Amino acid sequence: FAISQDLIAFNAAKGVKVIGRRDEGSRKVEPPTKEALRALIRAADPDFKIKLIFAAATGMRAGEFHAVRWRHLDLDAGEAIVESRVDAYGHEDVTKTAAGMRTVPLGSPVVVMLKEWKLRAKYKQPDDLVFPNKTGSYVNHANMVKRQFLPLFSRVDVEKFNWHALRHFAVSCWIEAGLSPKTIQTF
Repeated sequence: FAISQDLIAFNAAKGVKVIGRRDEGSRKVEPPTKEALRALIRAADPDFKIKLIFAAATGMRAGEFHAVRWRHLDLDAGEAIVESRVDAYGHEDVTKTAAGMRTVPLGSPVVVMLKEWKLRAKYKQPDDLVFPNKTGSYVNHANMVKRQFLPLFSRVDVEKFNWHALRHFAVSCWIEAGLSPKTIQTF
């Protein structure tokens, strides 16, 4: 396409074949068990506990999670509005796709925790981040994983999983609750 539009002179990738190893099948994603997540939540400090619970309850991608502002939460209706994301460089933008803009329900225990979190939060204005760093800016996801998430596994006897598995955990809970596949896709 770029060649046909005279944007580039030649296709440097022409003839390149991208293949995986023969023994590489599609990987089955195993969400963490409820017991494993409970163990991590029990081992977490109170501030990190709310982050784990919120991520596991909403199924948000890491970039969406770190970009949640108080104006995105309707605690009376029990909803979180996903309309933005932040990248590894701290640049905030809209979600990757239009379908990424969505409203996710929040269970009443999560709403109660968020209300308590807001009461003790330093930053609580509508445009403030819900889970900011000490200066009110974006938390670096890699640092959070390295300094808070992964160390929890040394305190509990559960198989390690990555942060993204919390997204799969939310989906598995929605399936278990009997939500329709289309509703789950929307969330």
